[in-house]
Amino acid sequence: MAKTMDPAYFVAWRKRMGLTQAQFAAKSGDHLVTVKRWETGARKLPPHIGWIMAAIEHGLEPVGQEAMFEVVDNREPPNDRARVPRGKPGKSQPDWVYPDLDRKTDEQK
Repeated sequence: MAKTMDPAYFVAWRKRMGLTQAQFAAKSGDHLVTVKRWETGARKLPPHIGWIMAAIEHGLEPVGQEAMFEVVDNREPPNDRARVPRGKPGKSQPDWVYPDLDRKTDEQK
């Protein structure tokens, strides 16, 4: 059975660490709205949140930061990539794909 954290505990911890909701969201990689929903109980805190809190509390930084890059919204292709039409416009899926990114590897087939 999945576990969650008491929102009051989370709020008290965040305040004790001197973090605003926005600061915690930035450090954890979550959206500000998500953090607000956790704190009001509108959304359950994920089970791994304790690990993120421990890392923040001990001043740890993410591993592999030098390999991280900005992600472009999957609905907006980068201008330097070829795109191929797919599907019907107006549907939930994009009407284009990147052939080089959408190929399945031998292991996935």
